[in-house]
Amino acid sequence: MDHSSTGIHPLLALFDLYLKFRSQQSVFCYRGVFNEEFTSTIIDISEGANFRSEINVNRKVSFLLVECFQNIIKHGENHSEVQERSEGIFSYRLGPNGFIINSINPILQQDKPTLKHLVDEINSKDSKELKELYIRKLSENQLTEKGGAGLGLIELARKSGQKLLYQFEDVREDISLFHQQVTFLSNEEAPMENLLEDTGTLDNMLALEDAFLMYKGDFSQKSILPILSIVEQNVSAEGKVKNTTRKVAHLLVELLQNISKHSEEDETGRKEGIFLIGKTRDSVFIECGNEINEREMHFLKEKLSYLTSLSTSELVSLHKTAMKASIKFENKYKSGLGLIEVVKGAEKGVVYSFEKLDTDKFLFAIKISF
Repeated sequence: MDHSSTGIHPLLALFDLYLKFRSQQSVFCYRGVFNEEFTSTIIDISEGANFRSEINVNRKVSFLLVECFQNIIKHGENHSEVQERSEGIFSYRLGPNGFIINSINPILQQDKPTLKHLVDEINSKDSKELKELYIRKLSENQLTEKGGAGLGLIELARKSGQKLLYQFEDVREDISLFHQQVTFLSNEEAPMENLLEDTGTLDNMLALEDAFLMYKGDFSQKSILPILSIVEQNVSAEGKVKNTTRKVAHLLVELLQNISKHSEEDETGRKEGIFLIGKTRDSVFIECGNEINEREMHFLKEKLSYLTSLSTSELVSLHKTAMKASIKFENKYKSGLGLIEVVKGAEKGVVYSFEKLDTDKFLFAIKISF
């Protein structure tokens, strides 16, 4: 249903998030259960952001991403008591001034003083002193659970060349949330943004939407395919793991391909958009959005209005016809097979909206549930 003229925006969160991150080249945010398998996936996703061409810079960024992600896992593994609030948040943003990594994870209140003292000590030292601190901790053989985490924090400060930003948020008598930010500036003279509060707000927004993953950036397969392994871990259910994951993957790829087909490339050849993936007790949903011009807006509005008016049997019949035309290369580019498959697969509904951004730009947003 098109709600663009009713004044009621069914995709308000997606629209707000797009406006918020419109100037950022790439934004990734994951909130949910963390495990070791995701570590390489995080690197694969970040490589799609094309941070810098220099190999040494990309290596540093990859190290920072992995170490931040591993710190969240370590806290969860070391203390089973925090597992009931194991959903931390991990995010990165690639903007004009550099790469910023934010994380939030639960820790025990009893560990807060030690962690605070360690981070304050790290932030008080210059690069030479940090190297000496790292060597000293190694020589003292402090590779215990807490010592290992301490070495990781020292390395984050050394590799980033910036102070570690942090704050604590008490959520229970025995549990506190540790907010952390690691910043890698592309220009040392650029100001460092403090996004600790902003990341907490983002966490709350995604929680209210029941979303566990958000990505804003290039809609190429290089960026999208690694995300599917994270989706698999979060949407799987007993007896439905493969079927559910396969359907999410298929619909996500179809949706992104069809949306990007109607979007315009930027000066670097990228086709950018935003999407959220989430789940409720009885459904999985995907929300996507990207910028289009007025001509494409009218085309998509007419197409979707027609498709969403059809019954299930009519969609099945139309799908068969479009499939045959595609196989025979009839109307290869205008058969609309992809959109038909998306609407057909959205068993629990399709919602879409067109919101004006600039003089000749609209944000096309669509949500499918199944």
